[in-house]
Amino acid sequence: MSAANRGAVRKEHDFYPTPAPAFESKALIHLASVDQWVEHTVVGYYVWADLKGDPRLHRVFVRVVNTDGYENARMLCDVRRLDDQPSAREDARA
Repeated sequence: MSAANRGAVRKEHDFYPTPAPAFESKALIHLASVDQWVEHTVVGYYVWADLKGDPRLHRVFVRVVNTDGYENARMLCDVRRLDDQPSAREDARA
């Protein structure tokens, strides 16, 4: 460890640049059927094991529901939190 890093305090965002959206928050997922990012409400999460069997890795999914009550899910990396993008609501309604 270099002298510059000794004693340094790492902030949460150093490890998790895009934290999971909060339960019941609004988020965007891309729908291929309409080729747009559409606003949904986060209703839960689930985790699957790594495809190659590495016990240290997992795939995190976000469960969402649209305004009509239809459920969907996306991998965490494929979900956009609305608070990360101020103009996202406008894009979802376009």
